[in-house]
Amino acid sequence: MKITVWLFPLRVLNVPECATLSDITGMIIKHGMAEKVYPDIIMDVRTKTLYLYCFTPDAAFALIDLCNGEKICGQEIIVERCYKQNPPSALIGLFDLRIKGLY
Repeated sequence: MKITVWLFPLRVLNVPECATLSDITGMIIKHGMAEKVYPDIIMDVRTKTLYLYCFTPDAAFALIDLCNGEKICGQEIIVERCYKQNPPSALIGLFDLRIKGLY
């Protein structure tokens, strides 16, 4: 089972920096069932997609380090870092990370 992770700067979703995690969760819920599985990480339980929200690359990689080795959905996860040199958009695609679930 593979779990895909998309990591975006918050401005991609036009979310003000004063927004709380609950506000962001509400946005994700509109697209499907969402469940908070880790601080600043939201999982859409329908699509098994994790959404990580942060404002800076440093914050992003700090979250990734926290995730590595943790268990999500009863599986240990390993984070693969894939930095796109030339993303299709200046905002979307800055980070494309995959978390592989291990049975």
